[in-house]
Parts: sequence; C-alpha cells; structure tokens
Amino acid sequence: RSVVDLQSVISVVYPRASRQNMSSLQKIAASLLSRRLDKSQQCSNWTQRPLSQEQLDYAILDAAVLPSLLEIIMQGNSVVEGYGGNFFKIHSQLLSSVRYQKVG
Repeated sequence: RSVVDLQSVISVVYPRASRQNMSSLQKIAASLLSRRLDKSQQCSNWTQRPLSQEQLDYAILDAAVLPSLLEIIMQGNSVVEGYGGNFFKIHSQLLSSVRYQKVG
C-alpha cells in the first residue's frame, strides 16, 4: 500500500504563489472544494477514551476529504498532464510504502 503526502504533491503541482493559500488541509479544502472544514476538535483531548462522537466525525471528515482533493489536484492540471500519466512514476518520492500490523 502507498501513502501520498498531499502537501508534497501540491508543492510539485502548484506554483509558489498558489501554494500560499494551501498551507493546511483546511486551506486546501477551502481553495479546491470551496468548503470550510470544521477544525474545532483538532486540539481536543485525543488521549481520552472513548473518543467523543464529535472527535470521530472530525477524524472521518479529515480522512474522507483527502481522496477528493487528490482527484481534483490530479485531474485537469496542466502540470500533471505534462507527465503523460507518469506523474507518480517520475515523482516516486511522493509515495511512501506503509506496513502495518493489526493490534489485538
């Protein structure tokens, strides 16, 4: 399995001036999706169990928005199209292999 760092992809795809408005997930979502992410749970107590429903909703939304953002970045972008479908082959450093083991 591979993991993509959205911030790193943005640094390759968008010029420096455009990246100023994309320094966080909230700003990227606002810029590309015209949506504001609710970040009110970001600094809540994530060590306390069980997590609150608000924390779970926050985590789900943060994770769920990433594929949509990557799709918007990759589709119809002249920089990406310039790689002829080989963007991640050429920029393989943007991918990380992740190995995980189930707990329990």
